[in-house]
Amino acid sequence: MKDRHAGNRKPEALAHHLNLQTRSGTISNWSGCIGLGGIGFDGIPYQRFVVINGTSTLVNDSSGTIVQNNTISSGLYFGAVTMEIAVAMGPRTWWSSCDFPSNEAKVVYGATINNNMLSGANFEYGFVADGVDHLTATGNYLAQYSFGQFSFAAYDCSVHNQEPSNLFNVHDTHATNSTIQTTITKIGDGDYPVLYGQAHHLTHSP
Repeated sequence: MKDRHAGNRKPEALAHHLNLQTRSGTISNWSGCIGLGGIGFDGIPYQRFVVINGTSTLVNDSSGTIVQNNTISSGLYFGAVTMEIAVAMGPRTWWSSCDFPSNEAKVVYGATINNNMLSGANFEYGFVADGVDHLTATGNYLAQYSFGQFSFAAYDCSVHNQEPSNLFNVHDTHATNSTIQTTITKIGDGDYPVLYGQAHHLTHSP
């Protein structure tokens, strides 16, 4: 299991506050460090229990949080600098089920991620939703020259991870009561399907 903040990784811009609005900004990673992520949801200070499908569940509460009209850039040219996950929606995007920390909720509750653009050739994963409830993610898209790089064969508890080729991955069994786009548009190139299945990045090897 890799440490989320190990080595030369830069922490992501966290969007874990209640009613936070992150609009029309630019997040770039063009330096010599591996970028942990562009925008992520942690929210440990805002944990509470909510009833999800009849079960009382500990969540990271992001109710009222809006992430909209932002650009996340990983640089135009292929290189050694990568951004591991551009927009991490849900704590399961980071943690293996085999190694999930005991002090973190497995669900981010309530957030809106709309009309954000990825731009660049050095993403490993783009938009990833895994461990969310009552989340809305619509209208997010890609600049023409945006690519995902699947750099190693990754697993979570012996299950192989889905590749990030279309830069939008959803673990649908861990995305409940949510409205999430089913396609992603690449400017000048058309629409591509969202890929479903496990898409953790920092993982437990089999």
